[in-house]
Amino acid sequence: MTLRKYLSLICFLCSSTLSFAGSVEYKSKYKLVEPADDYKVITISKRDINRIYCPDGIRFYQTSSEKFLAVSFDENDPKKRNMFIKIKPKLVRSEDGSEEYIVYDSHPKDLYLKCGDTVYTFVLKPLDIPARTIYIKKQNKKKSLSKKIKPQPKKALKDASIRKIKKNPVKNMDLKKAIEFDKRATSYEDSLVNIVKVLLKKGEVPGYKEEKINKQIDSFKQGNLYLLKIFEGPVYRVYLYSFLSKVDIDKPLYEREFAYLSKKPLAISIEDLVLRKGDSTRIILIESVETPVIIRTGGNINGLEGSR
Repeated sequence: MTLRKYLSLICFLCSSTLSFAGSVEYKSKYKLVEPADDYKVITISKRDINRIYCPDGIRFYQTSSEKFLAVSFDENDPKKRNMFIKIKPKLVRSEDGSEEYIVYDSHPKDLYLKCGDTVYTFVLKPLDIPARTIYIKKQNKKKSLSKKIKPQPKKALKDASIRKIKKNPVKNMDLKKAIEFDKRATSYEDSLVNIVKVLLKKGEVPGYKEEKINKQIDSFKQGNLYLLKIFEGPVYRVYLYSFLSKVDIDKPLYEREFAYLSKKPLAISIEDLVLRKGDSTRIILIESVETPVIIRTGGNINGLEGSR
């Protein structure tokens, strides 16, 4: 990618970050986690003390020591039902050494804990919001035991699974590998740029769940737009598109023209901005995993409406 494209991506990130931070559903101070949600991305306060409540008691937990995450429990509760987590502040000096100020690390934090008999994997996203309390719902063992599954013939199950794989092949997420990849970033913007770089170079994002779509989703006078793949990691969801030109496009394509593809896009990057007839370019769109998956159509490119 050229310098212009990276600058364009970063500028889009800056404007999107402001709207994203203010519009995502962080209004509630409480978060309920169902027993089935053994893997969950949760936003926490990066300045205040957050609480995780487990009615059956937290038997053990594990987190990375370099993540600046302080963990403590209520000393008066032998069952350890209340876990308190806080981002450790870092004291930073100015370049001339005349001033000191406190900063809080905003990188995602991985936390594994066993509540009752279930091990939960949490990816904690620190934001500048008030303290949050995460409630893990008590598991209803009787209800789960009484749940019945209607048996199906083996041949029917086999045929159905083959049809599903052929129609929509899926590569499952490797959580450990995905978290390791996300850890490489030194900042929020850097994490998004890393995703764009590795996807353009290798055609995948390490550890991310990969779903092949290969479907035309929009048509314009200048060309057709295809959704090739959807990648999903602990924090981000990534869409890989291909735009096939029907005519010569002399006026450069701009990232904002494809913002309609997501309700809350964090970043958009276009590989080639000027196309000849028959050329194609890859388009990458990144959003939060908390944003609902909606395949949108009806965009506007270079002032011309879609031809459909």
